[in-house]
Amino acid sequence: MAIFNGKKNNETEIGFGSKNYQDSVRFLNIDGTVNVKRTGLGWKNNIDIYHWLINISLRRFILMVILFYAFINMFFATIYYLVGSENFGGLLSKSEMNKYIDLIFFSSQTITTVGYGHVYPIGHLASIISSIQSLLGLMIFAIILPSLSSNKFDGILVILNKRAVSFPHPFKSQTCVHGNPSC
Repeated sequence: MAIFNGKKNNETEIGFGSKNYQDSVRFLNIDGTVNVKRTGLGWKNNIDIYHWLINISLRRFILMVILFYAFINMFFATIYYLVGSENFGGLLSKSEMNKYIDLIFFSSQTITTVGYGHVYPIGHLASIISSIQSLLGLMIFAIILPSLSSNKFDGILVILNKRAVSFPHPFKSQTCVHGNPSC
């Protein structure tokens, strides 16, 4: 059930219907945030990674992406190491630590689908695992990249460009220069 914040009576209307309210009730607030609080769902049904990513601060977003990237690469490098270094071509290192570091680099090249070819899978098991990692990398970037275009980055574009940049404003029928208080 969806409940509008600031509405006197709780109703299950989600904001796109034909009901006309006396008081102004919007599905989206003027600043772009959602004016609906989800209730009645268990914690499992309330998990929404994309909306969590676009609502956290920029500093926390960058930290989470870096930590997750490091964790997932070390996780797959450990799996590759347990499969055995003999199932990978191009591992020229003699020490086990250097082999593991090479497998971390192979993991990062696989998840980003860069694939330089310095290290490559030889056996079927290593090839299947690297294919799964490549597919997982595509899905992860499909979640992370759209959150880069969220509203929190608009102000950064202006700061980086050191000039006024016009963006279409999502709630008004005008072009708005960010930083202008009249928008």
